[in-house]
Amino acid sequence: EDARKQVLLDASTVDPSLSQAGRAQVSHLHEDFTRLISEGGYPVPEAVWVSPLQRAIDTAAVLFEDHPKTQEMDLLRERRTGYLCDEPSP
Repeated sequence: EDARKQVLLDASTVDPSLSQAGRAQVSHLHEDFTRLISEGGYPVPEAVWVSPLQRAIDTAAVLFEDHPKTQEMDLLRERRTGYLCDEPSP
């Protein structure tokens, strides 16, 4: 637990990008999401609202590739934990 907290407080983890593992996961999710729209009759979202943290922006960019109405909203930001990874980039 102490090692995990140490990593979370490391200055290099301020607003980190989505990890490679996260990118792989969201790529698979994108395939499922695309299939739901094309085969399942679900509508394409009219807008995409996303937290301003980089990993959330990265996720939205893969999941909702090239969506014309993607907007960052501070109200959707993760809760303030005190950890640097949850602080937005300057």
